[in-house]
Parts: sequence; C-alpha cells; structure tokens
Amino acid sequence: MKKKTKGPGPAAWIRENKWTCIVLAAALAVLLAARLLAAPVPVQSDEPENRADYESASVDQILSDSTEKDPASDNGYRGEQLLLVTVRSGDYKGQQMQVYNYVGPLYGGPLKVGDRATILISTYSDGTVNATVYEFDRLLPLCIVLVLFIAAAVAVGGRTGIKSLVALAVTLVCLFGVLLPSLMKGANTLLMTFIVCAYVAVVSLTIVGGVRKKTVCAMLGAVAGTALALLFGLLHANLVQGAYCFLLGLLQGCFCRWGGGVRYAMPMHILFNGVSYLIMGWIESTLALNAPLFCLLGFVAVGVSVWLFRRDTVAKTAP
Repeated sequence: MKKKTKGPGPAAWIRENKWTCIVLAAALAVLLAARLLAAPVPVQSDEPENRADYESASVDQILSDSTEKDPASDNGYRGEQLLLVTVRSGDYKGQQMQVYNYVGPLYGGPLKVGDRATILISTYSDGTVNATVYEFDRLLPLCIVLVLFIAAAVAVGGRTGIKSLVALAVTLVCLFGVLLPSLMKGANTLLMTFIVCAYVAVVSLTIVGGVRKKTVCAMLGAVAGTALALLFGLLHANLVQGAYCFLLGLLQGCFCRWGGGVRYAMPMHILFNGVSYLIMGWIESTLALNAPLFCLLGFVAVGVSVWLFRRDTVAKTAP
C-alpha cells in the first residue's frame, strides 16, 4: 500500500507564498490605519441631544387595534395599533414601552402578540421618549439566508469558495468601516471611492489567487480600469460633453463595423479630442441655442447605427 503523502507544513507554505503573506499583512495594516482615520470623533457636549435608535422588541400586548382590510388597496390592512412591547436591545433593554404601529400600503402590516419587530426610539433633549414600529424583525430569516449562502458557496467552490467569502467580507468591511465613515467626515467622494475600489480589487485577487503573474495582471487591469473610469467621469461630467461623446461613441461603432476593427476608430477619437478643445466654446453655445437640433442629430445617429448593425448582422447570417 502506498503511504499517503502529507501536504507541506505551515512554514513551507509561508515560504512558498511569502509575497502573498507580505501583501496581505500590508493590506491589513492599511485597513486598520484607514479605519482609525475614518472613525467618527466623539463630540463632548454638556447639553442633552436628540437621538434616534433602532432596537429590537417583542410584542407583549395589543392595547388597541383599529386596523381593517381596505378594498382600495387589494384588501390590505390599514389603520394603527397601540402595542405594549419589551425592548430587547440598546440602552432601553428590558423596559416596556407603548409604541404605535402604523399599518398601510406604505407601512408594515399588523402585529400579533409574540411577534418581534424593529422599533424606532426617539429620545429628545427634554427627556421625552417616543417609540414607533419601524418594520418586522427579519434578523432570523436573514441569518438563515446568510447561512445557506455560505454553505452553497463552500459546497460549490470548496477552498476557492471560502476564499471568495473572505474577500467579500473584506469588501463589506471596507464599504461600511472605511468608505461611508470617510464620506460622512467630508472626504473627497471620487478620490476616496477610487482608493477603496483599488484596495478591494488588489486584496480580493490576492486572497483568491495569491500573488501570481495572472493575478498581478488582473490587479493592474482592475486598478487601471477604475482610474480610467474616474478620469473619464471627471472629464465628461456635464451635459455638453455627455451629448457629443454619446454621438461620438455611435460614430466610432459604425467605423469599427465598416473597418472590421478599431484601427480607424482610435485615430478618429484622438483627432476628435484634439479638435474639441479648439471648438469647445462653439459647441457649448450651439448646444445652448440649438438643443433640439442636437437631439435630432442624436436620434438620426441612433437610427443610422441600428440600421447599419442590422444590415451587417443579416448579411453575415444569410446563406
């Protein structure tokens, strides 16, 4: 009988994947530093402030119920309930409160004794506390869906599925732990979004594929694509440029069809960008004065492009 060969030990694996370990360690340090910089600064104030908290609660008793079916809304319930609930989380945990549950097409449905719900507790500076039902407590169904998703990813993808889940977790941490807090503190939206997207691309590809030639190429492509998208948005983020860039795209598509490639479209794009800087003032004034003319030209260009593409497709599929 052949003896089963043992896999490489941790030390051998680290030596074999040292660059992957270095990149991930550096990424972890950058993430911790970014989180510290993005963390909100607590504001000390002697005066009480208004605040709103979303907490979990369970319905103990229905004090009043005016809900009834409304034929105008497909027999959905409409009205309100006054409930006695016990708060299950937050500063008011264990306390009983009277809360209103507004029922209707734009709100939730009626609740029964024993149901769990998410309530909005509004605390005002004068000490007044008001609570209303926000929505059903969907924590348990969401946990079940999450467990099924993780199990399916592991069952189908194996080790790659586990790595993908870790990469997804890193993405969520970057989104909710770094990007959103940074934007709330006043960071530049486009620059911060680009940095987080580039970071997520590099870290995710490193976790899934390690530091290999293919993954490095994929990282560079992802970062370069994000940078070009950012640059394109900065240069074309207005109605005027959006209008004529749309027409240019259609025209270049026709050139690609006619010429069988991009060898004609690329020089035309370069020439168009150069000339556009010389006649930018004329284009803006023309668009402002003759907007219907530009719209008409756009519809004509769309029609001609669709006709050419359809004719080309029919010619290729004809016997």
